[in-house]
Amino acid sequence: MHDAPSAIAHPAGRASARTGGVRLAGDASLLRAPLRVALVGTREPSPEAAAAAEMLACELARLGAVLVSGGARGIDQAAHAGALAAGGRTICCLPHGIGYPRPDLPWAARAEGVLLASLLPPHARPSTSSPVARNRLIAELADAVVASEAGPASGTMHCLRAAFELGRPVFFLRMDGGPELRALHASMAARGAAPLEPRAFATPASAAAVAARARAFAAGETERAAAQGDLFG
Repeated sequence: MHDAPSAIAHPAGRASARTGGVRLAGDASLLRAPLRVALVGTREPSPEAAAAAEMLACELARLGAVLVSGGARGIDQAAHAGALAAGGRTICCLPHGIGYPRPDLPWAARAEGVLLASLLPPHARPSTSSPVARNRLIAELADAVVASEAGPASGTMHCLRAAFELGRPVFFLRMDGGPELRALHASMAARGAAPLEPRAFATPASAAAVAARARAFAAGETERAAAQGDLFG
């Protein structure tokens, strides 16, 4: 295990500044991957949403994306599983120390293709505030963020707010629901988030659209960093 520098390194100079170090374990080369996509959502998804998230993660991994998520049950674990099932790579941002036991993440000890990241000391337990910080870290590490099934008051919204603040492209699964959920979708769309329809959520076409926006964001960040001489190579 080792600490990352005070900025999270992106390829060719892209970086997201932090006030504290990030502790890492596993394949640190994933921080230099040219394409990283976060896939997040509820801990209690419908079976259809969980399956769709895993399939979308597979499709994104086949396009070369590193999948970023938070290791929680539900959509997060489906995202990690889908990436690994496709022979891809994944970054798991934890709301506790890297040494805290997680028997539900049997793939976490892999030396290649898996990176664990945490803002806490190695054996720290999760706290009431640590998931919020973890969700921001997910957004910082990603070139785009996709939200699967999630409610207006869910922890996923912390990740999406951070993504909007950081200027990341955001996609969301358009779900049927009451007035509160429809208002949430309208608000996200007004901020530039792109809806993904349920029938097309896990298709190669959706994955390609997400990857294209993520690559465009990454390229823009690289150009801006190079222009400013802010290189973390």
